[in-house]
Amino acid sequence: MSWATAGSDRRRLRRYGGRRDFSAAGVTHPPSRELPAVLNRLRDHGVSHERTESSELAKKAKDKADDDKCAAKTKSGRPCRHPKGFRTDHPGVGRCYRRGGASPNGNKAAVREQMASLATEVDIEPQEVLLNAIRRDWGAVQWCGNIIGQLEYALAQSRESGDMESVVILEKRLLGFEAVYGE
Repeated sequence: MSWATAGSDRRRLRRYGGRRDFSAAGVTHPPSRELPAVLNRLRDHGVSHERTESSELAKKAKDKADDDKCAAKTKSGRPCRHPKGFRTDHPGVGRCYRRGGASPNGNKAAVREQMASLATEVDIEPQEVLLNAIRRDWGAVQWCGNIIGQLEYALAQSRESGDMESVVILEKRLLGFEAVYGE
């Protein structure tokens, strides 16, 4: 007896209560050959072996549970069983700490994954997008104009009072705003 057949013999012995003879266990042949007969008997009694809706729901629940896993491969090639972001700065997203999730690149990848999950397609007209952008920009322009006006007023007040230190500080701020926002 070779080593390859010794293992399968041991499994058969274990499966059939230590008996080598299948018929002694009440089975006429190995179970793999008996499966179609069992399915035919079930079909005769009105039981279907096809997937049912509940098994589909169970599969979807299992897939959802797998979606919450790290998804990296272990050294043995199997998927990691830790939750996403386990023991990292980003729980629930990215790889776990054992698979590089706590490294700088792991953190960057987790941020990218979060940003991708937030991105959604929106059904909106291009004209609406442009109008909203123009309105926001116009609000920013008005705000900057208001700040520049306040700085010019404070600069004039500082010049009248003769406080040269405040004049220099306010001129620098004013030049910075004007350089960035114009006027």
